[in-house]
Amino acid sequence: MVHHNNISGYQTTPLFTFHNHRSFFPFDPWGGADGTNRWDVNSPTIFFSGTAASNSSGTTVTVSGANWTPNQWVGYVLRKLTDGCGSNTLTYGEIESKTSSAITYTDNGGYSWKAPMAFCAGDHLEIRKVIHALDQPGRARGSLNGGDSPTPPRNWNDQVTEPGYGWNNGAARLAGGPGCTEGVHFINETPMPGYTGGFLAGVKTYPFVPAQMRRLELVVAVQNDSKLPVWNRIKPRVHARQASERSGCATSRAKDQAKRACR
Repeated sequence: MVHHNNISGYQTTPLFTFHNHRSFFPFDPWGGADGTNRWDVNSPTIFFSGTAASNSSGTTVTVSGANWTPNQWVGYVLRKLTDGCGSNTLTYGEIESKTSSAITYTDNGGYSWKAPMAFCAGDHLEIRKVIHALDQPGRARGSLNGGDSPTPPRNWNDQVTEPGYGWNNGAARLAGGPGCTEGVHFINETPMPGYTGGFLAGVKTYPFVPAQMRRLELVVAVQNDSKLPVWNRIKPRVHARQASERSGCATSRAKDQAKRACR
């Protein structure tokens, strides 16, 4: 939850972005969220099957005979089924945009030990759909898994959807990066049902009820480095102005920490 914050110091719309790293890189031991991984909740449908019309350029590939509605497949997964050039790159990526015949997909997210997916002309490909990935933002609970080589327990995936909520944060909004969908994994301008207490900002919790709080400010400084992915451009700094000493809630250590946070 992120709520009731004052936002300042931003140059573009401040976003708190949810993203699932397995949507663009196959971390061990779970593997990638490519629409076929048994750890995830996937649609059984193969939405398209075809071939690359030419070698890919960066993270864009043109597909033979395609005539799609622009951006029709955004949020779906593009999988490479053959490797005609022996490129040994990633074999999947989440679709970020598309024209009538070309698809642009995610890169490797900066995890340089495996190159972003690349196609050669004639490589076979397909489009799949991940509904929910294992332990992604907006999903929780489920059966316990462990060990160095975990296997899905019976009746997996039994995780449940518990979306993040953001409200009354001025211009700031929750946003969806790879693998995360608004209205499913996060919800804007809606208080979390049943939530009645305390203030929560970012990842810091302050144990004061509203009557004991003077103010809680969330100051967001947006970096100008366009090379960073959008979820890394926002650097929140929380200023906690503690309640009066009469409240008895602020210890000397807590006050010292708050002073250091505000410098």
